[in-house]
Amino acid sequence: MYLTSIDRFMTKVELTETCWNWMGHTDSRGYGTSGRAPGTRSSSERAHRRAYRLIIGHIPEGMHLHHTCGNKRCVNPAHLKPVTAQEHMRLHYPGDCCMKGHPWPENARISSSGKKQCRACDAERKRRTRDTDEYRAYERARARRRRSGVVRPAV
Repeated sequence: MYLTSIDRFMTKVELTETCWNWMGHTDSRGYGTSGRAPGTRSSSERAHRRAYRLIIGHIPEGMHLHHTCGNKRCVNPAHLKPVTAQEHMRLHYPGDCCMKGHPWPENARISSSGKKQCRACDAERKRRTRDTDEYRAYERARARRRRSGVVRPAV
């Protein structure tokens, strides 16, 4: 007996009262992954995108699928809403905090390009950079040049 694509897909789905949880492989961000997407070179496709294509049909070009239930492993097409990338970001990050959850008012600064940036995230990124051996070697070489009076021309 041969299984259809939908039947084969559903063997890796756990049905609950609300969500259809993907029980197969998940990626590092917690989203389910399934076999290769048609017409792509990618090695895998997100399971919720495959479920939408198998059950609902074509995903409009350039659209993201937003999980209205908030469950990354959910593949229930009734919980997936096609939205633009901009709308998707607005739904995930409504504006009162940065992508990592730091509250905006006290952590926000405006960059030279006019974008809102999080001071806490900037400090964390700088700390991670300072903790590398390459950065320490760069700083030592810079200090030696300063002591010896060698100044690099401005680029």
